[in-house]
Amino acid sequence: MKNTTKLILFLLCVNSYYTIKAQSKNFSSNEDICYCYGASPLSIVKLDNNWELLLLLKEIKTIAQIDSLGIEKTNSQLKLLEQWGLISKNEDKTYQTSIKLFDSIQSQKLRIQSLELSTKLSDIISPKVNELWHYLKKTGREKNAYSILFSYVIDGMIWEYLEEKKIINSRELGLDSSFWNGEYWVVYPRREFSCGTNTYSNGQGYNLKVNWSNGAIPKLIPFMTKAGLLIEIINDLNSNNKVSNQEAIEVFSKYNFFSGKGELSIPVIIKNSENDIFTISLEIVYLIEDFIINNLDLKSLKHDFGFENNSQAIIVIYHEMMWDILQILERKRIIEKPLILRNPENAEIKDVSDLLFFVKD
Repeated sequence: MKNTTKLILFLLCVNSYYTIKAQSKNFSSNEDICYCYGASPLSIVKLDNNWELLLLLKEIKTIAQIDSLGIEKTNSQLKLLEQWGLISKNEDKTYQTSIKLFDSIQSQKLRIQSLELSTKLSDIISPKVNELWHYLKKTGREKNAYSILFSYVIDGMIWEYLEEKKIINSRELGLDSSFWNGEYWVVYPRREFSCGTNTYSNGQGYNLKVNWSNGAIPKLIPFMTKAGLLIEIINDLNSNNKVSNQEAIEVFSKYNFFSGKGELSIPVIIKNSENDIFTISLEIVYLIEDFIINNLDLKSLKHDFGFENNSQAIIVIYHEMMWDILQILERKRIIEKPLILRNPENAEIKDVSDLLFFVKD
């Protein structure tokens, strides 16, 4: 594993040396990340030629300098970007981009550091991830291990825990953050694979987690378009621990997450010490938190990438680490990406259940 890691790092370094420093003007070639509450800044970034302005203002410019380059803009456009915290206006009336935009060289440098850190962290959490897989295998749901690890642990509980421990800043909206609060940044190029999580809840009891990727969406259409019916399922479960809504049974029974009798067939994580999935997940979170505190050189990260504070440095580097951790654990054959994520064209409808699980408060 160590030799493999050294080879990967060497190839990344060589590739970085010969890569032209760039940030694609085609926004879709970039990857934007919003670790935030409120409205996503993406809605503003994609308006008009806002992305072009954000790229231009990575270097401080006056209005006259912007005009001399023939870039179209209006005063109201600049004001909107300023109100959303995407650019700032300095005392000398110059403008500059306020969010982090990582060009190809910066992104590779960030990902080299991420891979180094993730290799160490993966060795630390591997035994517990293996324990999680084996527990799920006992119930015939080992294919859910990937989605639980991603959606519940490394891109779920850990963020809540880091905020609660004040290791990273809270994302709660305040008087000075009326649109959104948190961190928003863009890296180039985007990673080949990424996934996300949708949560469906009525605010009490059961919460349905749906792990998704762009490739899997065609088979997840009902989960993306019938939120009301999913809430009915949750209401049934909260009332009598089984699904009884006939429309829900008709629409969702083929997805293999409850039986013909309405009884759940996917994992349920109950947030108490008697639930093995919860306790194992929490132990993984503790290991990640300890690693972040003791292994991240925040001073160097802030110096190398211009992060404003420790919180921003942790959020950005750990977000890169998430994907490296998953890839490393896959290579070590500790977890396996579900078929519907790795090859959605060959997946069946019943395979959707590999992406689903419930969390019960």
